Amino acid sequence: MAQADGTPPTFVVGQHESDRKFLITNEISQLAHDDGYDMLTTPITTPHFQSRVLSLLSSHLSTVHQPVQDTTGTYFTSRNSAPLKIPSFTTADTNLRPEGTNSYVVAVSSRWIDMCSPDPLIADISRQVLLLELAYAAFCGVHHAIIPGPKLHHGSSHGDGLVYYARAIQEVLTTAPYIRINIWLPVVDNPELESGPNGDISPFARPDICKAHQSYIFRAMRGIPPWIFLCDVGPIPGLEKIDGHAPTPAEAAQAPKKKEDLVPHLSYIRNLERKQPQWTHVESFTLGYQDYLQAPLQPLTVNLESVTYEVFETDPVKYEWYERAIAKALKDWALEKKPTSSQDGRVVLAVVGAGRGPLVSRAIRASVEAGVDIELWALEKNQNAFVHLQRQNEAVWGGSVTLVHSDMRSWKGPVREIQPEDSAAETNPSKVHYPIDIIISELLGSFGDNELSPECLDGVDHLLNPVHGISIPTSYSSHITPISAPRLYADIQNQTKSNPAAPETPYVVMLHAFDYLSTTAPAISHLSSVASSAAGSTSTSTPSATPPPMKEADTPIIQAAWTFSHPNPNIPEESRLSARPSNTHNTRQTRLTFPCTEGGTCHGLAGYFETVLYRDVELSTNPLTMDAKSKDMISWFPIYFPLKTDRRPESLVSEAVASPSGYE
Repeated sequence: MAQADGTPPTFVVGQHESDRKFLITNEISQLAHDDGYDMLTTPITTPHFQSRVLSLLSSHLSTVHQPVQDTTGTYFTSRNSAPLKIPSFTTADTNLRPEGTNSYVVAVSSRWIDMCSPDPLIADISRQVLLLELAYAAFCGVHHAIIPGPKLHHGSSHGDGLVYYARAIQEVLTTAPYIRINIWLPVVDNPELESGPNGDISPFARPDICKAHQSYIFRAMRGIPPWIFLCDVGPIPGLEKIDGHAPTPAEAAQAPKKKEDLVPHLSYIRNLERKQPQWTHVESFTLGYQDYLQAPLQPLTVNLESVTYEVFETDPVKYEWYERAIAKALKDWALEKKPTSSQDGRVVLAVVGAGRGPLVSRAIRASVEAGVDIELWALEKNQNAFVHLQRQNEAVWGGSVTLVHSDMRSWKGPVREIQPEDSAAETNPSKVHYPIDIIISELLGSFGDNELSPECLDGVDHLLNPVHGISIPTSYSSHITPISAPRLYADIQNQTKSNPAAPETPYVVMLHAFDYLSTTAPAISHLSSVASSAAGSTSTSTPSATPPPMKEADTPIIQAAWTFSHPNPNIPEESRLSARPSNTHNTRQTRLTFPCTEGGTCHGLAGYFETVLYRDVELSTNPLTMDAKSKDMISWFPIYFPLKTDRRPESLVSEAVASPSGYE
């Protein structure tokens, strides 16, 4: 994984021997690391265990009937599936034992088992073997394991094989919950390549077709091997280029001896590793967050920690765009010669929810860029962040910022002191509040309105200059689309036992393993169309080798649900003056229809937002507009609204309601 921006991806290379017969000690592990390997593999069981299981199976089969299928093609379970219990390991069955080096070892389960076998007896024995091996590996402290993938060469004769395989994997995850399971999927599904020196369990499966037909099928498989040859893959590092010159014995004797590469395969992999393109900033930031359910931040009720602020401050786009928006607003203010709210002609700016101060710094830079003097206020309710703001004001901003420790909804606005007209009178100066010309905030959530905005911004709306006041952002809209996300659905269903509200909770997720259900018809690539037309103009007597036109990726249909604007013209006057203002004016409701022509299972809605900071300066998490408006922005992941029950729609109608109490 990448540790920082610009770091290329790292390859983790292990050394695998399918018939390793010795225990991996600290010395062997160190030798492997010295040679450049990151880890070693070790089989969990020995050939002795395989022989013992196959012998038990052979004896067992001599006492049971041949399999018979009923009219539906299902085996008669009571007649064919007399159980065979696989005994526990003996010392001769495994070389693996609890060692400190096991955290650097990848345990490999037996490849001779077949959990997809159409014979239920073979599938059950394979499942028992896998569970025994993984349970023992977990006991020994192994952190990583490789298990064989499903053997699909049974073909359509047994479509339930994958179901049996999945059930076995589910049991493994329960038996060994702390082992990271990797499934070994061969590039070519050929049964002849999977047999070890001692064979495998598949031949013991009782056939349901005659041997003559089996022989015919095997001959066809051998006659049409599914090989793909790669030609001219390029130079191999460490091997000198062949130039056709054969040295004489004297030249060969005088030539300098080259050090032989003992691990050429590893050297080539490391060479590929060095040539990998570096991670982009977005890729580096999102590593480890894919499909990870996170509760949205609650900055109103929870004081955020410094590390949370720090993560968002690394965004390469958001604060740059904010600076552009502030600079444009200041330039327009000066160009249009608008009156300011301050006595000395400076434009009054207030950053509400200043956090650790990134927007304050950007506002100061924008003022310098625009050549417009500002009077800057920074408001923050988090007492811990406020201490940092004070230090920033002393060390970085030179005391040019007026800091206020308060909730923005109870703040009365900028204040100045007015000296009494009678200087001889012994009276204290009076305090007068005055409007703000530009309010700057970053209160948006992943759905736009799901964190502090619009409620908290409504609390300072009355402080804006009533004629020329500007809010940055000016407006924002929420967007949704139905998606299929089985992994997220399964995670939420697992949480339901301990948290019944899990299916009714929106989550912030970096969506990865998902599909859009509502898409437009894919466009045909222009270049492919040209190639097809050129091929059509040739003689029809010879078949064309031109591939069919390539289709571009489907474009999702993402629709806007609602929009909020600031200053908010819908705030009732009585609510503006109330100590506990109502929020009913922010209720929204929408009904959207999404065509789902490709089918699929809907597990929830993906939510995005677009915001206009000022004029043409915009931010977006909407996949349709993000690249054009704010490419590489990382401050917000999409929001995910799960469904309690998955659905298979032809045309999905989504009804969404945003109310003061939440979403429906």
